[in-house]
Amino acid sequence: MSTPSLPQRMARNVPTELLRSFVAIVEAGSMAQATETIFLTQSALSLQMKRLEDVLQQKLFRRDGRKLVLTPAGEELVAYARQLLTLNDRIMHKLGHVSDPEPITVGMVQD
Repeated sequence: MSTPSLPQRMARNVPTELLRSFVAIVEAGSMAQATETIFLTQSALSLQMKRLEDVLQQKLFRRDGRKLVLTPAGEELVAYARQLLTLNDRIMHKLGHVSDPEPITVGMVQD
């Protein structure tokens, strides 16, 4: 008699938009500065970082006065995030289909 196998855990994905925002914050040095490069409000960025921490179940930043400092988990993640985003960008550049918008023809009656 064979024993039933336990169900496999479903693999989870880290959303690339969260990683892109995370890297932008690290490179800019603050959320306020990162808003200029990724065109999100500071509150939207803050919510994204909360979501990323929830997905990873790790604290990524700690506050040192008004400054954000990476935790050890954040330090480890930034290297992986850069690699993943570089690979993502390569895939999109090589294989992503970028289509030009179809031309629009407008007809008018001259009156």
